[in-house]
Amino acid sequence: MATGVDAKLLKSTKFPLEFNQKVDMQKVNIQVMKKWIASTVTTILGNEDDVVIELIFNLIEGGRFPDIKSLQIQLTGFLDKDTATFCKDLWKLLLSAQTSPQGVPKELLEAKKQELLQEKRLDRGVKNSSAAIVAEVDEEVEGEGEATPGVDVVMIVTEVALVAGVAGLALHPAIVTVVTGEIEETAEVFVGV
Repeated sequence: MATGVDAKLLKSTKFPLEFNQKVDMQKVNIQVMKKWIASTVTTILGNEDDVVIELIFNLIEGGRFPDIKSLQIQLTGFLDKDTATFCKDLWKLLLSAQTSPQGVPKELLEAKKQELLQEKRLDRGVKNSSAAIVAEVDEEVEGEGEATPGVDVVMIVTEVALVAGVAGLALHPAIVTVVTGEIEETAEVFVGV
């Protein structure tokens, strides 16, 4: 609930146009967003402030459609000059996440993909072993009719690995090998690089 001062600030503050769009939190992978929020707030403040982080979590999880304008007003005392930028970035990610099938913002997936590509460049020896794994997966998929061997499978594995990486989950080494070994060749086809 907004106080009288908050209500005046809501009326007098000029907000980005994106704030007029609603976000359905049921379509968002909240765990991925919590990780981003905690990391970003810690970077802004220079230390991990559980009170501020939990406040943000509560404000975005308080209802199905959070009010970003109110959130920005309430965070101003904590994040000062960084509040508007933080809220705009958060809202853009939430808008992106609600349109993604996994509920993960494409910007975070892209960042994770770039991280994986960088790791691949550092470890060129992985490619040979991943080719054998992709061949094995191809054999398992052939004949199912719905997937294109080596294409849809690598795309699915890539998406799973990227989502898992953003969420901070560990993956089976074979999946990581496929992603880091083949992502450069498949990225153009599937992720629109």
